[in-house]
Amino acid sequence: MIKDKWHLRLDAYMEGMGWHKRDIAAHLGRTLNSIEVSFGKKNLPATYKLAIITFEIMKGRMASLFDKNKGK
Repeated sequence: MIKDKWHLRLDAYMEGMGWHKRDIAAHLGRTLNSIEVSFGKKNLPATYKLAIITFEIMKGRMASLFDKNKGK
């Protein structure tokens, strides 16, 4: 499967959170199989996209905060 940008961003999200598919299944109260099916879809569910966007924004804010405090 060729990964589109959303799937690449999902990989970065999972790595950044230190999560695996089974962790996401546990947090969502779903089975591992249902998560694997969702990951295999061409278009990711909107809930995944929202989580990715939130993660990227928070990661950017933390990097900015770190840079501001770096020189102190």
